[in-house]
Amino acid sequence: MLVVIVLTRHAIERLFERFQDKKFDVKVVINTLENVIKEGLILKKGKDIWIVTARYTLCCTMENDRLIVKTIM
Repeated sequence: MLVVIVLTRHAIERLFERFQDKKFDVKVVINTLENVIKEGLILKKGKDIWIVTARYTLCCTMENDRLIVKTIM
């Protein structure tokens, strides 16, 4: 199954904050998000989906085969 990942503006702003001390590189961000989604623990409550690792938590929703990442903690 193919899932399209959509980042909201807020999620992108949070990524900039997280990578503030490092150079913001698109490849690094994509790799980080890919690893979080593959390796993270998925918690679902109603329409909300949290993908949790030791370092990151993605707050998401699922709409029409699209994983919409609302924010990153």
